[in-house]
Amino acid sequence: MHRCRGGPRAHRRRRPPNTARYLSTFAERSGAASVGLILENVQRTGSFKIRGACNTMAQLDASRRAAGVISASAGNHAQGEPIHELADVDTVAEGIADTRLFETTAANVREVVDDVVSVSDREIATAVTLLAERAKTVVEGAGAAPLAAALSDAVDVTDEHVAVVISGGNVNLTEHAELTRTGLHELGRYTEARLAVDGWPTAVSDVVETVEAEGAELDVLERARRGSGLGTGAVDNPNRVPVTVGLEGSGPDHLAGVLDAIAELDAVDVLSSLPEE
Repeated sequence: MHRCRGGPRAHRRRRPPNTARYLSTFAERSGAASVGLILENVQRTGSFKIRGACNTMAQLDASRRAAGVISASAGNHAQGEPIHELADVDTVAEGIADTRLFETTAANVREVVDDVVSVSDREIATAVTLLAERAKTVVEGAGAAPLAAALSDAVDVTDEHVAVVISGGNVNLTEHAELTRTGLHELGRYTEARLAVDGWPTAVSDVVETVEAEGAELDVLERARRGSGLGTGAVDNPNRVPVTVGLEGSGPDHLAGVLDAIAELDAVDVLSSLPEE
C-alpha cells in the first residue's frame, strides 16, 4: 500500500506506443496514417488494473490505510449496482463479456465515449493472431478487441493517427493456439482437409514430404474417425485410411496448390477441405 502513495502516475511502467515496427501491417490494413499500440498487457499485473487500485489507495486517509485494503476483481468494472442487464454473452472476449452495466461505468461512457461498435469473434481472433505474429505479444480476446475494431469496417480511421489500447494478456496457451488458428483461417493462411490414404504409413510419409516440398507447414496429421466425411459430403472408402491434415501457408492460392500436389500422389485422395467450426 505504501508503494502506491503518489498515485498511479508514480508507479506506472511508462511505455511509448509501439508504432514504427508495425506501421506496415496495422496501418495498411486499417487505412490509417499510423497505428500505435499501447501495450497495457505488459504492465506488471498483465493489464491496466494496477493503476485503478493505486489511484484508490492513494486517496485513502491515514485511518483507512491503517485498517487495510482488500482488492477484488469480478470483471473490469465489478462493484456497484447494475442499471441494465443483458442475457448471457458467449464470446472469446470473456474479459468484456459482462452482461451488467453499472452506473459509474455508464456515466463515464456517456461523458467521454463518442461511439460503441461491435466486432465478431473471428475478427478478434484475427487481431490476436496479428498481434502475436507482428507485435510479438500475447493478448487475450478482450484485449485485442480494440485492434479488431480498428481493422474492421466498424470504425473509419482513414488517414488518422490512431492509438490502440491493448489491455489484457489473461489467456492460456491452449486458448491462444485456438484463437491464432482461427485467425490464420480468417487470413486465408490455414486450412484443414480430409484425405484417404492407401498404405499406412508409407503414403503418410509421402504427404509429409509433399507438404515440405511445397513450402507449407504441416500443423496437424492424424487418423480420422470413419464416417460420412464429417461434413465434407464424401463417404470414406473402407479400403483406405481416413486422415485429417491441417496446413499453414502464405495464402489461399498457396494452400490450394499444396492440396493439388497431395492429390497427385498415387496412394492419396483429397476428399474435401473441412469447414471451419
